[in-house]
Formats: sequence, structure tokens, C-alpha cells
Amino acid sequence: MQVYRDICTPEWWQNQGEATSIDCADYDEFWEKWGKTTNPIGWSKQSALFAFYEGLGVLVHRKLIDPSFVDDLISGPMVRYWENLKPYLTEMRTASNNPAIAEWIEYLYNQI
Repeated sequence: MQVYRDICTPEWWQNQGEATSIDCADYDEFWEKWGKTTNPIGWSKQSALFAFYEGLGVLVHRKLIDPSFVDDLISGPMVRYWENLKPYLTEMRTASNNPAIAEWIEYLYNQI
């Protein structure tokens, strides 16, 4: 129920809307518009949403939340989030030499 409570806030939906409206030509443009030094407020909002989905992916992986619950409750927003941010997040893996970035978001997407 905490997951449900978290998504029942205007702030969560505002962050979701902003994330799924990001349209950048490439990773460099994404980082310029949403990077932590160039847009600290936007970065914080995106980081909160990223952490939400990443944590949800871990909980599903550890079998603490049934994937069908996530599917029933927020599959639409989750799918839109990953499909819109995938190019930037996967490039971030390469740019930062950290292949684990967004691994649990991608896992959650594949489970849904």
C-alpha cells in the first residue's frame, strides 16, 4: 500500500509527466537539460522517480511485491517511463562506466 500511497500525490504525477515528456536529440542534450549541475531541481525530481522505479524493481526481483500488482497498478506509467528514458539511461551506463545504472528499472519493465 505504500507504493500506492506514493503514486497518489500530485508531485509524483508531475515528475512522471516531466520524465515521459523528455525529448532530447541525444544523451549530451539530455545531460545538458537535466544534469545535476545544470538543472538541480529537475535532477532531483528525476532522481526521485528513478529511485522509485529502481526500488520497485528490486522489490519485485526479491519477490517482496508480486509483479502482477505492479502491472495492475502502474504498468502504463512504468512502461512509458522506461521507453522514454531508456536511450538516456543506457547511454549513462556507458558514459559513467557503470553497467548497473537502471538495471532494476529495466528488469521491472521486462517483468511487466
